[in-house]
Amino acid sequence: MNELRYHFMYKEREAVSHKIIIQLMDFKEGILVRGSMDQLLNMKNEQLRSDIQSQWDYIKNSPILGEEI
Repeated sequence: MNELRYHFMYKEREAVSHKIIIQLMDFKEGILVRGSMDQLLNMKNEQLRSDIQSQWDYIKNSPILGEEI
């Protein structure tokens, strides 16, 4: 099993387009990675795509920041 490098932090709705934006943290490099699901899954970074897919159930079921549950 691969160790996660990119850890899901939260998701929010973009103000203008209303797209859902996902934010992940790369603790190894100390950087934030943000984008829509389409943008993130279409990146060439295999580790990023794999980590998103392995956390998908948690991401899908997490609340959208700033919206009532």
